[in-house]
Amino acid sequence: MVCCFSFIGDIFLRVAFFSDTYLPNIDGVVSSIVSFKKELELEDNFVGVFAPGARTLKTSDVFLYRSFPFPPYPQYRIALGFDPLVDFGRVGFDVVHCHGVASMGFNAVLSSRIFRKPSVATFHTMLPLATSYLSENSVVQGFFTDFSWKAIKLFYNSFLITLAPSLVIKKSLEEHGVERVEVLSNGVDLNIFRPARSSLRRRLGLKGKVVMFSGRMTKEKNVDVLIKAIPIISRNLDASFLFVGGGPELEALKAKAKGLKNVFFTGSVPHDRIVDYINACDVSVSASTFETFGLSLLESMACGKPVIGADSLAIPEFVSGKNGGLFDPFDVEGLAEGVINVLSDEKKYLLKSKGALKTAETFSIKKEAARLESVYERIV
Repeated sequence: MVCCFSFIGDIFLRVAFFSDTYLPNIDGVVSSIVSFKKELELEDNFVGVFAPGARTLKTSDVFLYRSFPFPPYPQYRIALGFDPLVDFGRVGFDVVHCHGVASMGFNAVLSSRIFRKPSVATFHTMLPLATSYLSENSVVQGFFTDFSWKAIKLFYNSFLITLAPSLVIKKSLEEHGVERVEVLSNGVDLNIFRPARSSLRRRLGLKGKVVMFSGRMTKEKNVDVLIKAIPIISRNLDASFLFVGGGPELEALKAKAKGLKNVFFTGSVPHDRIVDYINACDVSVSASTFETFGLSLLESMACGKPVIGADSLAIPEFVSGKNGGLFDPFDVEGLAEGVINVLSDEKKYLLKSKGALKTAETFSIKKEAARLESVYERIV
């Protein structure tokens, strides 16, 4: 398709991001949207965000619509009505970029078709893996898994291009019938996430080596695996354990950690402050088997922190012995061994820290935003 941009004032391209979650929520989808929006607008593009909100609220570039929580995942909300279509047409966007599959995803598809605008979608969440949290019945789980993949195929094939954040997700989508899939990773802002001094270690009373988990406190993140590993790690190292983030499982996880020493839960932290917590730690850990990319680990790498991750989905695509280590999913002893291995040898730690910084540089948001802009250029 021939590129035919038309300049409107000083704006090069008007892009509409449709998402089922946005600020003040803090999760990987929101972080990705915020980073890409910022970087695209530095190149004279305009990015408008369409998302559900507690109430309808519109600014020049963010359009929030009255909505209600989605019960299985209350951080996601379902917007009501078709006001997004009206706002999309009024502003005159050039490209639809869908980041959600619920009500805002439906509005993204309609906006593209009604106003005849090219559209792309980013696949953020492996919904078929979430079926185990909807029911403990294996038959019901199988039904929902099969239904999810059929819905994913139907939905994403309505876009000109589907962007997968990792190779493993691209392969999985293609195996289930999604066409025109390309890999475009979630980038990390190296101007924000970088090594720096942090006063939080002293302010929080963190002692010894600091092991951190950063992310939403939800079942699929398997945070309890790290909690179970704390006694093993503590027998071998003088360490503190920092859990950064909020979510529906926060109180339950606090209960599981009750009685353990040097364990700190921060609750929700604004995304622009997370870097301070990362720089207060020595190693970052994720036991999640749900990651389509793993942005929180990459943010830690950008701060020079080695990472220990579950050998599942996208994590092994960028985590290795060069910048941290992998452990078998749900293996408590394996997680503990990985942390101890990294933190007990200073020379090894420095090598892995340098490897982490090098890995993060290959996923800079500047590079990924330039690639995204080239995707838009091909379809407009």
